[in-house]
Amino acid sequence: TKSTLCEALDSLGFQRATKIQAASIPSVLSEDRRAVVISSETGSGKTLAYLVPAFELILRAPPRLEGDRHPNVLILVPSLELGVQVTLVAQQIAQAIFSLERRQIRVSNARRNWPSEVPDILVCSPRAAAQGLAPCQSEDEMARKQALKRIKDVEMVVFDEAD
Repeated sequence: TKSTLCEALDSLGFQRATKIQAASIPSVLSEDRRAVVISSETGSGKTLAYLVPAFELILRAPPRLEGDRHPNVLILVPSLELGVQVTLVAQQIAQAIFSLERRQIRVSNARRNWPSEVPDILVCSPRAAAQGLAPCQSEDEMARKQALKRIKDVEMVVFDEAD
């Protein structure tokens, strides 16, 4: 039987993995959770090469607790345009999953600040991520601990366009 994620991808017209996806997705999902660098030309499927494992990790995880202040997946992007593009693709996948099994996966794009309602997948600029982590340097021990927890419990971090 097909997984919910595979059915969702099929419904969006993604029936086959590209070469870069087939080469990278198993490594990203491996048990040792090593760092994976994905490099390929524009249009080769790099965005799905990290979004597919991101959704798989979220679907495998227990439901998030009310008040969780960290995303499961943090995707750092260098530009507003790329952030919007990645967010739209992720929202399409989330909607397709919801239509199949009524499981809501929240996707959000933060341009400047760490959002007050933290989603499952947070697409943001390095500036917004730094804003969320700024209290790490605070004199207030409670603020420091809360900020560190925001990043400590993230399952997957993606640096898109890291070059």
